This record gives sequence, C-alpha cells and structure tokens, in this order.
Amino acid sequence: MANEKDFRFNNIGGTLVGASTNLVKIQILREVLDKKNAITLDAIPDDISPLGTPIYDSVTFGSTTNKGSNNYLDIQGNKVSYNPLKLIEVLVDVSMTRNIVSTSIQGKNGTIKQYISDGDYSILITGTISGKYDSDFDQWESVKVVSNNYFPEQELKTLIFICKAGYQIPIYSKFLNEIFGINHVVITDYRFPQIEGGRNNQSFEINCMSDKNNILEFTQEQVEDSEQLINILNS
Repeated sequence: MANEKDFRFNNIGGTLVGASTNLVKIQILREVLDKKNAITLDAIPDDISPLGTPIYDSVTFGSTTNKGSNNYLDIQGNKVSYNPLKLIEVLVDVSMTRNIVSTSIQGKNGTIKQYISDGDYSILITGTISGKYDSDFDQWESVKVVSNNYFPEQELKTLIFICKAGYQIPIYSKFLNEIFGINHVVITDYRFPQIEGGRNNQSFEINCMSDKNNILEFTQEQVEDSEQLINILNS
C-alpha cells in the first residue's frame, strides 16, 4: 500500500493522481479537503474516475448483481441477453411534459385546461467512455493503465447493443432512482460523435423515456366475452 506522501492533489484541475485504489483516493481526498476546511456532504465523492476526477453519481444500464435478468424477447421471439455497463463520466438531464387537454371556448379568450395525467420523464444522458470496463468487478481502468492507445471499442459495442434493446432496461442511478423514482427506461435515440484529435475516448448522447411495469388485468367474464382474447390466451 502506498503511503500518503506518494499522493498529490492538483488544485488547478481538481484531480487526484497517483493513488493505487479508488478507496485510497477517496480517503486521501477526504484528508486534503479536511485540511482545507472544505469537508461537506457534497465534497466527498462516491468514486474516482479513470481520469482522476471525483464521481458523485453514475448511471448503470442493466443489473450488475443479477445478470441473468438482463434479457428480453426480440420481435422474432428470440431471447436476447446483454452485459451491464456502468457509465461514470456522465451528466443527466430530466424533464417531463404533463398530459393536459386544452379546449377553446367560443367567445372566451384563452382555453380551458383539463389535467389528464403526468407524462413520462424524458431523460438525456451525455458523457464520455474512457478506459476499459471490467463487468465482473464493476470497475473501470484508466487508459494509462491499459494502454495510451486503447480505444474503448468493446465498451462502445456493449453500449450500442444496449441502446438497440427492444424492451425496457433497468437503470441504476441515485439521481434517477431516489429523486424521480425512475427504475426502468426505454431508449428512443442515441448518437456517438467522433472527437477531433483523440482516439482513446468516445462521447455519447442517449435519449430515454421512463417506463413502468403496467399490467393489464382481465376478469373471467371479460375474457369469456372476447373471442380474440381467448384465442390469444390459448395460442
């Protein structure tokens, strides 16, 4: 284990360099902030990125504890499985459009608004893939450790495969789970722009909609009155 004198904190870039493990990095950062009398609840990060920057939240597509649940049926009825991916260099933007019916009344200015329900959350996830991801240990390795010329090709392919999923995807993020109650999303569109002058990281933008497990329930009388439902249930 390296000692404290082997670490240094870059005040200009706000990064911690030279630490051997993320736990050690966070502990040293805590000591540095404590000396500066800057310890607050928001000052201590949850993790340290491969670039050495503090991480206060992350976004994980798919379950890392129950990987057998990361599957769905495609339009041909085939079972498709995907690997989970934890994104740590991300920003999340959440918005919602409520379902309101506006009705114009003759002779009256404006409209009559009728609240119907809340809509789905629209979620924009932007960030960068940098380094190598180990799904077995749920850890990222810096390009300095792997190779300065390492391009995250496999990580990018994993993310693209997840984006193509034709079903809701479990998502894990303190911001989304605890604040908005969003636990599943459906990805609507995504883009991966190239970065000029660099090849060891990849930017991304992912648009999602929140999704819930809405279950339709039918009584026996309703099923018996519908020949179509009977055919579906017996098929």
